[in-house]
Amino acid sequence: FFTPIFLKTANAFVAVTDETKRFMHCVYGIPCERIAVIPLGINLDRFYKDTNARSSTRKKYGIENDDIVCIYAGKIIPAKGVHLLVEAALKICKSNQRVHFIIVGGNDPSYLACLKRKISSATIESHFHFVGAVPNCELYKYYNAADIGVWPLQCSLTALEAAACGLPIIMSNKSGANERASHGNGLLYEEFNIADLTQKISLLIEDKNLRKKMSENGMTFARTLSWNSISDQFLSVLSSEGNCFNKINK
Repeated sequence: FFTPIFLKTANAFVAVTDETKRFMHCVYGIPCERIAVIPLGINLDRFYKDTNARSSTRKKYGIENDDIVCIYAGKIIPAKGVHLLVEAALKICKSNQRVHFIIVGGNDPSYLACLKRKISSATIESHFHFVGAVPNCELYKYYNAADIGVWPLQCSLTALEAAACGLPIIMSNKSGANERASHGNGLLYEEFNIADLTQKISLLIEDKNLRKKMSENGMTFARTLSWNSISDQFLSVLSSEGNCFNKINK
């Protein structure tokens, strides 16, 4: 109903992912040629590789230098699928005692309690570190302490922040933001398939060279998402839409 009004009054439409663009076109009927895709950006002054942060954070949680750490950062709620990560982790820890899992974020208390009961029943509590919510300016310390980032279901901006810190990332193939792991910087697993998630995590745990390559690719990709780059893309869209930017300046 409102699309004709939007089409007449808007100079441009911006989607933050390719999936968002498809949604805007299929649901709202906005022509694809009117939609620019400009991704969310990263504060690269805040998220970067830091060896000092790595060693100090690992020491804080009793993690050895040669241990492998997987991290999830975001809300600890069912919709985020943290239980899928826990299920995969239980399988991995049976055969590898040098793997740790850091879980960062605010939580649903009953859901968190359920996760902790499952971990306790497997007697591997020492492999899990539930940090709770931390200020955004502190997150880089936890990313740097890790080797792999995992987002089992919905994927937030935290995956990009982790990539900027040099983490290979694993995401669901139905996350709606697959491009975030499609630059040689991560892997997609079949959503809800715990065996596949376990396999993807295990692959990165075992292959140090692959982790290193994906780490480098992730940091290269992240540099294209600096807020300076994102703002330039918005300015380009504004200036190309009927000299809208020039009119705003006047």
